[in-house]
Amino acid sequence: MSFEPITFGQNQDGPFDGIGRTSEQMISPYTSIATEFSADIRAKSKEFAEVVKQKWSEVKPLFKYNPNTEMFEMPWDKFDTDFRKIIYEPMRTIISNDYRRKMMKELKVLRVERTTVPETFQVLEDIIDHDIMHLSPRYWLQDCMYHFKVRNDNNERVIRLPKDWMDFYEEAINDAEKLTNVLALVVDYSKQVIENLEGQKVEEKPFKLVDTFTNMARIIKGRFTWLDFDLLVNPTPKELEELHRNRIVLIVDPELELKASESFIFADIYNLVKNSAKAIEEKTSKEIKKINGNTDLNSAMDQIFETNESVKRVELDDELDYRLQGREIPIKPNQIVISASLSEDSIVLTIDDTGVGLSLDGAMSKIIQAMNIATQVSPDLETSSWFNAILALGFSREAELLLAWSKGDHKAYRFLTIGAILGMQHIRGYQADDWRLRSITGGLGLLSANYLAGELGGKLLATNKFNGGAFFTLSLPKASVELIDESIDSIW
Repeated sequence: MSFEPITFGQNQDGPFDGIGRTSEQMISPYTSIATEFSADIRAKSKEFAEVVKQKWSEVKPLFKYNPNTEMFEMPWDKFDTDFRKIIYEPMRTIISNDYRRKMMKELKVLRVERTTVPETFQVLEDIIDHDIMHLSPRYWLQDCMYHFKVRNDNNERVIRLPKDWMDFYEEAINDAEKLTNVLALVVDYSKQVIENLEGQKVEEKPFKLVDTFTNMARIIKGRFTWLDFDLLVNPTPKELEELHRNRIVLIVDPELELKASESFIFADIYNLVKNSAKAIEEKTSKEIKKINGNTDLNSAMDQIFETNESVKRVELDDELDYRLQGREIPIKPNQIVISASLSEDSIVLTIDDTGVGLSLDGAMSKIIQAMNIATQVSPDLETSSWFNAILALGFSREAELLLAWSKGDHKAYRFLTIGAILGMQHIRGYQADDWRLRSITGGLGLLSANYLAGELGGKLLATNKFNGGAFFTLSLPKASVELIDESIDSIW
């Protein structure tokens, strides 16, 4: 899927935005601020890493191993005072609110002064306003600690860490600068999307894919603490077969190096993996409610559960609590498998999960909503940019079926393919006239992954598996990421 660059009118000085400013003049303030913001984050990441390593070296020896619980424990108040509160301030200041405000201001200028649809800028506002906050170390290093705050036999608050979580903190803290620099990748991504749409060359640097995958897996593990993911990198076939606990599995050649925009790769794959984690979260919450006897979907508690995040979190914490209390988890484990493999002319990245899967009904409802909005803008669905974007995707037969269905041929709907329903929902606003639909994708993941695939000459496919869960395939030509076969000792 490919999106057309934002186009402007022409004058003798080059492209301009319709009110006299050239595209270079219009974009420069945003890219300049984004470059400064990214550099600021990287500098503060280094400072934060030094602080957190120092404080962890002082706090870790204070943990005492409890053979009864087979976990490391210390009083929560001491842990809170000696570690969490000390790292909070340098962690909070990593993301400059001043830079965020400047970037949001410039994005709003782009939206107001555009001659085309502003959806691109709305997506980037979402990233700067929302995604960057959820990738902060606050989520994968600080907030997840609260899930290990329990009461011991004397009803005293303690932090109780299983050995593998103790190891996780150790590794995350040792790589704190690298993990926190992910925030800079988010800023880089927003800048490079604008540069790309303007036809400018996006900076490409070599990076090892295993490092990118590992960083995102650690952040997911910390952010979704209550799902208690294990992290396995290139497990043996026997380890891969034995699924005893929730886990994130990475299958990637440790020497596989790409030359591309790492921010594009990270943003796209991370959002797909995050959606997979949410799908497992949804599946787990349903199973826990069933175990707890809450099977009435119309009950008052169920309504609270669906709308109250704190109640939801308490329910999900039950899974981690089973482990902290030494009890067997009565829920079938789930997994996310992130892999990279090589074909003759492509690199294929896949995300395979055991969550609730993709909803065909949900996808179709979004398509119907898009059809309704498109016809509000254009007098006829057939003349709308949304309809023509469907054609551009290669769904000509399905487009004709949708057209017939909208005009009263009620049998046309039954001939729509599952692939078309899942594929058409990826379209958002890049090629539309002036309609706005915030919910046309399954989140930023499908949208940005499609954008990347199109720009690099590849494609994204999303489908459901026979035995449950979703499966995403992102296929990119080797040439687009400057992949040299001779430099790779492949494990496949």
